[in-house]
Amino acid sequence: MEYAEKEFKVPMIIDPVDMIENPEELSIMTAIHFYLKYDENPDPGDVEVYFTSEYKFVVAGKGLKEMKVGLEGTFHVAVSDKKDDKKPIENVLDQFTPFISGPDSQCKLTGIDGSKPGTYKFLYKPTAAGEYKISLNFKKEAVFSEKQVNWIPTAFAVFDLDNSGTLDREELEIFLIALEQRQKLDIFSAFFGPEINSVPLILNKIFKEFDTNNDSEIQLDEFVQWVQKIPALSDVMEGLLPTKKDYHEFVGNSNSYPINQLKYYRKSPRGKQKRSGGMFSEFP
Repeated sequence: MEYAEKEFKVPMIIDPVDMIENPEELSIMTAIHFYLKYDENPDPGDVEVYFTSEYKFVVAGKGLKEMKVGLEGTFHVAVSDKKDDKKPIENVLDQFTPFISGPDSQCKLTGIDGSKPGTYKFLYKPTAAGEYKISLNFKKEAVFSEKQVNWIPTAFAVFDLDNSGTLDREELEIFLIALEQRQKLDIFSAFFGPEINSVPLILNKIFKEFDTNNDSEIQLDEFVQWVQKIPALSDVMEGLLPTKKDYHEFVGNSNSYPINQLKYYRKSPRGKQKRSGGMFSEFP
């Protein structure tokens, strides 16, 4: 509910607990109405116009530029006559040919009829971080081709636990410890060399190789270079996304490293954290 209010501007008119334990039909139907309203009125900031030899296409929706891994990306296409844009072109969904390629080979770009005459909705749901290319043909003519959709900023935002816009040593150490618990550190050893096989060594190497401005933080552009040079990271990220809540669960789903310790760690002054047996210990 909080996510829907923040991301989709859907007001929290019903408590999630009440929805399960004391469902009230009118409130639930009102909430559904707001979701439908959002779906039918995509963000106007993501509107683009294309033309083919005979038709005009108004394409809108956040899915055109970036969507969060694990969530459904959508965009809408309104088709009209090129000479008369008030004349919608209806019942032509089968004339579209959508394409998508990227790290998730199972991801499909599919289309359905929209809620208004001459409108069509396209959707996809990737599960792996990375860069995808989407294109759309209509009657064998390209509406748009090879539009890149980048998931790397989404992954970056998930790992940025304090929402500072950068990844500091603490945040990267948390990430590496989570991988260490699941015996995934070998992806770094394969890149840096077999002797770089522990969290401290890998952490130092990451900052030496990718902190290009030497500010002791990893910026988004540096993170992009990191992912591009170590492709196996994309597969690992698939297990950490789609949301920051899921990432918290990923790094804290063992009894020896509970999430409340993670939160304490993030709030603790630098230099006062302790490590014990590869996990964070209780703090004084």
